[in-house]
Amino acid sequence: MRLRAVLVSLMLAALVAAPTCAAADEPLDLNSAPVAELLELPGIGPSRAEAIVRYRLVHGFRRKADLLRVKGIGPRTYRKLKPLVRVVPKPKAE
Repeated sequence: MRLRAVLVSLMLAALVAAPTCAAADEPLDLNSAPVAELLELPGIGPSRAEAIVRYRLVHGFRRKADLLRVKGIGPRTYRKLKPLVRVVPKPKAE
């Protein structure tokens, strides 16, 4: 369990340090957006951004509605986020 916490912390640190390359008017990809960009979304603070990243690391996002499975994101927040995010599927490893 501690190893998982360490790995999540390292991934979060890497995501915060990652350069942003998305256009401002382009929806954020839930499977790759760094924490810094997630924090710019309405209703998303540090704890919800970390919850999104944790969900992404464990499950990966297959559709926007998967946001409703993230702790702290309910229908009202989801309605605000829906037009601002997108899901690009992760390529399958061969």
